[in-house]
Amino acid sequence: MRNLVLLGLYILSFTQCKGQQPEESIVLLPEGYTGPVAIIFSQKEGVEPKVENGKYVYEIPISGILRTTVEANMQIAGHEYYYVGINEERIPIEYLLPKGLENVGRTLSESNLNENANYIAGEEMSGLNSGSRVRLFVAGKVSEMETLGQEKYELLFKLE
Repeated sequence: MRNLVLLGLYILSFTQCKGQQPEESIVLLPEGYTGPVAIIFSQKEGVEPKVENGKYVYEIPISGILRTTVEANMQIAGHEYYYVGINEERIPIEYLLPKGLENVGRTLSESNLNENANYIAGEEMSGLNSGSRVRLFVAGKVSEMETLGQEKYELLFKLE
């Protein structure tokens, strides 16, 4: 009986640890990268992300496509985005919400955005025919967002 209780506690502790994956993330893009980004989850041949301050760190390659071993987290908010400069310096990239959400935060429709700055926008979760989940978004100037959004969906179809 004692062994059965110990086995039960071991299994319980293992499942609780396994289920405790970070809710938020840090996304690192190559300096100056513009274009669509895809993080594909639950890939056997994927990269195991580092964990920093309780957050997964996704290091996006120049292709804009990262395959990772971890399971998808359906949370969209609470992520940080950076360009990685020389000497591994992190340069923050602001996330812009879709038009119509001005009461929640800064959006693509604001007139005071820096036209020369790059932003992150259009983040969403989708599924692939393989059953894997993919997190998609774009990085670029506000004037490029419509075109980048189209490129994001073209990339999604290529991933199928």
